[in-house]
Amino acid sequence: AIAPRGDLVYELAWRLARALLAKGETVRAEDLAREAVDLARASFDRRELGHGLATLALVRSERGYPGEAIELVERALDEFRAIRTPFELARTHEIAADLAAAAGRPAPASLGHLLEANRLYGKLGLEDPPSGLRERIRAMEAQPRPAVTGPSAVRLLTASDRVRRVVETARTRAGAGQSGTINPGSGIGMLGKI
Repeated sequence: AIAPRGDLVYELAWRLARALLAKGETVRAEDLAREAVDLARASFDRRELGHGLATLALVRSERGYPGEAIELVERALDEFRAIRTPFELARTHEIAADLAAAAGRPAPASLGHLLEANRLYGKLGLEDPPSGLRERIRAMEAQPRPAVTGPSAVRLLTASDRVRRVVETARTRAGAGQSGTINPGSGIGMLGKI
């Protein structure tokens, strides 16, 4: 009542939104998360804006809008990067990993966020990061990755017979069973003239 737009109000708003989300009350959670974002933005409080955006991302994901959720969490990451708050940044990378997995994004997207969270926690000197982070990373790293073959495979442009032989040898030894696509020509490509 004394400070309806004060920093305590928008911090409580996003915290209550997360509590309501845990109870399954997504509509009320979204209203509070949006209020937190609006108040923090009006007050130029980037830290609380980051928390509000991350909370809104969680709510939008739960309500079935994974693309919007990922966009919101990326904006939250930007806020925490800008003000250099490693703990909040690490926690938000964990949220981003969960949202990427929930949206069906390829595993490397989630793993990248988890690895960055782990790096940030290490920078803070946390021996044992919260939320079983290292176990999650180990589990993701242990998952088999599909081989890149066919039309999505990388193509190499080169005029060098030596480079072609090296690539052919590598493909043969890798068990690909295909010669792949190597285009002779001007030598202009990712590697330039070799």
